Amino acid sequence: MRSVEEDMWENLLFSLDRVMPFFLLILLGYGLKRLKILPEAFLGGVNKYVYRVALPANLFYNTCRVDVDIGANLRFLGVTALLILLSFSLIWVTTELCFRDKTVVGTLVQGSFRGNFSLLGVPLATAVVGANAAAPAAMAIAVVIPCYAILSVIVLTVRGKQTGSLNLKKILLGVLTTPLFIGTIAGILVSALRIPVPGMLYQTAGYVSGTATPLGLMAIGGLFTWKDATARLKPALYAAFIKLLLLPLVMVSICYILGFRGETLFLYFVIFGAPVAVSSYSVAGEMGGDAPLAGNILILTTLVSSLTLASGIYLMRTLGWI
Repeated sequence: MRSVEEDMWENLLFSLDRVMPFFLLILLGYGLKRLKILPEAFLGGVNKYVYRVALPANLFYNTCRVDVDIGANLRFLGVTALLILLSFSLIWVTTELCFRDKTVVGTLVQGSFRGNFSLLGVPLATAVVGANAAAPAAMAIAVVIPCYAILSVIVLTVRGKQTGSLNLKKILLGVLTTPLFIGTIAGILVSALRIPVPGMLYQTAGYVSGTATPLGLMAIGGLFTWKDATARLKPALYAAFIKLLLLPLVMVSICYILGFRGETLFLYFVIFGAPVAVSSYSVAGEMGGDAPLAGNILILTTLVSSLTLASGIYLMRTLGWI
């Protein structure tokens, strides 16, 4: 009979095995940049390619052949939207109270609630809990991405270096033209309407899809600099603490109380515990936010998340929640 210590050790190894490849890809990108194999101009192009091509292809590929049942996932999707809105509101109020410099509030709020669910969340969920997570993960993307986009635009419009009035038409247009949103909706529509996808198109999408995670993570590592990591460290630590520790702990506990278990509960952990989205940096820069601070939050949460995600997986498996 296996001892408790053996089970705990097995869970820890399982958790690290699922998370560490992401971290090692970041280290690989950093090393290749230092060796001048990956120039900075190339890494900038990689970022655009991942965001505009590879990730939309990944989302389409993972959803177009999934049997999506909106009715069966309606409660899950509704709770997801409500919890994102709740977390966003609470973080905004708390940040307003904690920071006198209101020009950094928008960047901090975005960095504290907007997770990288598309790049890290979906592959991690399927790796840990298996194919059963594919359908709810696909549906979650259709809710999570628009919520992140809309709420980020709102907070950066109200609290940035250049404040202004809300333009609902501009916000809606921005969401509808987001490559990730387009890829997701296209895949869901193809699946829901049972539109046949030619084999060569599906295989091509699969090849492009497979480049999203490794190239995206290597680009993050390649763009990492110690100067950016140490600048404005205190506010970045504030956002990282909320994003990687406080937010997943509170939200997963709420979801557990609401009765969610297994792969659905783990998806909530990934949604709220993933590091900040890569796109948060460009969004902050384009909307008058604090771009260097956004970069710090991105780097810090991405690196530390290898530990927090592994710890969360280990804890949830030890408790028998997944």
